[in-house]
Amino acid sequence: TENCEIEDTEIVEHKMESIETKAINKEGLLAKKKKLFQENEEINKLVEEKMKLIEKNLDEMSDIDDFLIRLESKDK
Repeated sequence: TENCEIEDTEIVEHKMESIETKAINKEGLLAKKKKLFQENEEINKLVEEKMKLIEKNLDEMSDIDDFLIRLESKDK
């Protein structure tokens, strides 16, 4: 029975170590996931800013086109 108790204790200890390892791995994965989420948020903000700049540039180009068209019509 003493050998059985030692074996049982070793099995329980091994299972506890396995559970601890899984918990540590899960914490690491959660930390990575959180970091990736934050990076994604930052990327989304940058994309949004770029889209606004593109929109502004397109508006300015349209204004320039309108101006050139008016100039051409005055010349005629």
